[in-house]
Amino acid sequence: MGNMSSRRIDSLVDTLSTNGVANVQGALIHTAALWMDRHVKGDDALPRKKAAFFALARTANRVVSRQQLVRKRWPQDKPLPSTINEVPVIHALSRKLLHHMRGLSLEDGMAFLGELWGRWVLICPIEIVRNSPEFASATQSGAAEDELAVNMLRYLDTYANM
Repeated sequence: MGNMSSRRIDSLVDTLSTNGVANVQGALIHTAALWMDRHVKGDDALPRKKAAFFALARTANRVVSRQQLVRKRWPQDKPLPSTINEVPVIHALSRKLLHHMRGLSLEDGMAFLGELWGRWVLICPIEIVRNSPEFASATQSGAAEDELAVNMLRYLDTYANM
């Protein structure tokens, strides 16, 4: 990926990291589903979609295992984003992601989403993660950063096995 797409990814990750976990995960999954529907047709669609989704998950896992990014700090005086799935937010984020994916192949689009997902996992402010019902127990038990990142990636496994 060139510099332009790297800057674009940084900008999108910044946007994602100001939203609640449920909305971000919802938007990434929704975007992946729309992308696959747009690119995968025919009798063998299901195995091809599964393969594409595993590629997304592999990319996200690789990004997190490199761990070169640091969590952003959430401003103390700023209210935390919503912890519930908000369909308008999910759709707005999806539209923004799809706009940036225009012209990519199925594989490049899924790699793009995997890169976004992995970077988001690494920089999402800890306050947003702690505030998320899905991860509250992990953060309260004092899970280390890397453990938390692994927990945030488990969501991908849940989808991959559906």
